[in-house]
Amino acid sequence: MEYVTPTSHEELINTLRDIFVYYRIQKQDFYPEEMQKISLEKLPDINRSESELFELAKTLLSGAHEKEIFNYKQGIALEIENIEKSLQQLEETFEKKVSALNVSHANAIEEYKILASKNGIMNTDIFIEKVSTLKADFEMEISKLNSEKQLEIQELNSKKEELIIKKENAKSHFEMVHTAEVNSKTAELMELETQNHYDILRYNNSVDEKNIKYSNYVDQLRASLLLRYLEIRSEPLSKDELVNLGYYTDVIECIDAYYSTLTPTEAYEDMIGDPTIGMYLEDYYQIILMHYKTAANA
Repeated sequence: MEYVTPTSHEELINTLRDIFVYYRIQKQDFYPEEMQKISLEKLPDINRSESELFELAKTLLSGAHEKEIFNYKQGIALEIENIEKSLQQLEETFEKKVSALNVSHANAIEEYKILASKNGIMNTDIFIEKVSTLKADFEMEISKLNSEKQLEIQELNSKKEELIIKKENAKSHFEMVHTAEVNSKTAELMELETQNHYDILRYNNSVDEKNIKYSNYVDQLRASLLLRYLEIRSEPLSKDELVNLGYYTDVIECIDAYYSTLTPTEAYEDMIGDPTIGMYLEDYYQIILMHYKTAANA
């Protein structure tokens, strides 16, 4: 019901009275001609080709496929990172071993010099030959360490190169598997498309029949409602009927519209001061009253 928002308590009571009269008396006139018949429309039947369904299948699976390739490349990248760490560690280990050999060689030379000095053979052929032997042994050890290091570096770099190529070819690695999955998904979509086509065809074939049935149903329902209305129009409306008609909604909105212009305390005092408001709210009176009381005490 349309009404002007009340600006005073007197206008509020008058508006509530109008709402009361409207729903219980004026709105009870029966208008069966307002009942609309249903006209069902036929569903569009879109038959997509196999190539269209193939593209749809690729789109539906693209996210999972891209994630699979991404995870695969991430795993390879981690292996490459570990190899690079191994190369760095290999170099550090080599430097430590060389340093240790330098110390060991220097100590051996120094110890021999002391021994040669005690035995009086310093700067003799025996001394020079021994020092040369110690130096040759040292250089041989260094050469051996370097050879071992280079061999390991070569093996690690070879693995690294293989992984880099593997990473670059990640997409082709999954191509056969992904193509098979797309073909399988396409077949699944084609089956669903065929089923959907027959479902739509069956539905559309029955639309005219359904429209006739619905039209007859509406005519019968209108006649039935009219007879029922004539039987009960003299009976008072129940609470559920008033709820369905929207009576309580209009009453509550009207009261709220007016009291929203007041403070919660003023609204509560104004409402509790006029028992006639409870007549229009009925069971909702205590709920609305408690609402304003709670707001006033907040």
